[in-house]
Amino acid sequence: DPCERHPESADTPAMFLSRDAYLVRAYGETDRIRYGTGQIVPADRLAQTCADLLAEPETAYVHLRSASNNCYQARVERA
Repeated sequence: DPCERHPESADTPAMFLSRDAYLVRAYGETDRIRYGTGQIVPADRLAQTCADLLAEPETAYVHLRSASNNCYQARVERA
């Protein structure tokens, strides 16, 4: 179901600090995974990792997924 967008911030939302790590993947403009971008990232490095991936022109957005079950958690876009 749709949900309200998190306010723009450089800080990692508190809900993503409750787990140890997340699977992070970059996607291109065609909504396909950018292979080689998938990585397990500690929660305290999420913001920087997403910023680094979004700085690459080939990245349209980033998905955060559960590192243990691969469940979708959030989509991160450029501000």
